[in-house]
Amino acid sequence: HRAAGLVSQGEAPARRMVTTYTRRAAGEMRSRLALTVEGADRMWVGTIHTLMWEAISQYRAALGYPSQITLLAPSEQIELIKELAESLRAPVPKEFNRARRSGVHTQDTRRFLALYEARLKSWNALDYDGLIEAAHRLLDLPEPREYMTSRFAHLLLDEGQDIPDAQWRWLQRLCVPHLFVVASPAQQIQTFSGVSRTTLQTYADGAALYPLTLSFRCPKVTLAAATKVIGPGVLQPETWSDKLVGIAACYWFHRPEEEVAFIAATIMERLAAAEPLSTMAILCRTNALANDIGEGLFAKGTPVQVIG
Repeated sequence: HRAAGLVSQGEAPARRMVTTYTRRAAGEMRSRLALTVEGADRMWVGTIHTLMWEAISQYRAALGYPSQITLLAPSEQIELIKELAESLRAPVPKEFNRARRSGVHTQDTRRFLALYEARLKSWNALDYDGLIEAAHRLLDLPEPREYMTSRFAHLLLDEGQDIPDAQWRWLQRLCVPHLFVVASPAQQIQTFSGVSRTTLQTYADGAALYPLTLSFRCPKVTLAAATKVIGPGVLQPETWSDKLVGIAACYWFHRPEEEVAFIAATIMERLAAAEPLSTMAILCRTNALANDIGEGLFAKGTPVQVIG
């Protein structure tokens, strides 16, 4: 709606940038904009990483990369770290990634980082942390800085609560005149990457706030169950809709086998009550956890299909 409003006011679509945290969310946003905003195909819509990648690829020679840069996937980064640890016959230094992001190193992390970055350089490659560092270095150069800081007049930023400090600082350096941020601190999920509740407050300080008072993502009964786990005062009940109904319960297990046994028993009870398997789903935080639960259920003779 904000983008459509800017178009109605005569703003050029090419001068607007819409960013969000994941490629999937960016794709959904692009589809919605195409249905509601005239000239949406001329707007830049994507993730902050994608914008950084495009800028670095355009000016790679100025950064000292002779040919097209390869961006390492997280799985490739993990394999490289394991390979280097094996070559050193030593474990990966604790807090290696955190030390790299913060710049605060021990002797072990500094030594490991030197080897790691030398290998990336020999591959003409960057990982995601290196991508952010290179994007900052790019804005230290006159020509790229002039191009990037004059490119956009409006920045519409979604999921602002999950943007890390280094990316916020880079966005600030773009000097976009008008910033519009949609964020919900209660839905913050990226604390493992160093994002805290004060991050958003720091970079949105002085901005006009327009609170969103309703969310239809889940019913209040789910909120009540979540509050028992994470504690009171984090999620605000008034932001959740009464229109969704359901039943939610929390169970605690001391061992993985207990969890698998409980899930298997629950599935068999529902099958005995003539509930079809197509109405049941198990959502897991990681693929590894889904595989473990799937194997446990299969061993118990419980019908299961692991997806992902």
